[in-house]
Amino acid sequence: MNPRSLALVLVLSAAPSSLLGCDKAGAQQPPAPAPPASGAAVTGRVVAITAGDSGFVPSTIPAVKGEELILRFTRTTDSDCLKAIELPSLGIKKDLPVKTPVDVPVRADKEGTVDFQCWMKMYKGKVVVAAAK
Repeated sequence: MNPRSLALVLVLSAAPSSLLGCDKAGAQQPPAPAPPASGAAVTGRVVAITAGDSGFVPSTIPAVKGEELILRFTRTTDSDCLKAIELPSLGIKKDLPVKTPVDVPVRADKEGTVDFQCWMKMYKGKVVVAAAK
């Protein structure tokens, strides 16, 4: 065995098995989503939205002007189309890992709609904001 091969064998045999992908029992969970940039806790009505093979369910979310919402997207499909979402009018883009809830805070500041869509613009949904009674 030449010196290079011997060095490689020694390095690989000394490396922890977790670095080589062999130790699934010691695998760590992904880190929790980061809090909002302002440091304030995200508050508001939580709306669970499934991003699945048939698109977003529910695809229409009613809201009242001034209401704070947390849109909690959970992707249930491996489809690349739903690997990310966008809320174009708010300038928000978020990755959607499979089976990992992703919170998107939305403040219903004005009457109308706030659209959301997959990154490919094939699946769409909306928050419909009505006047406060």
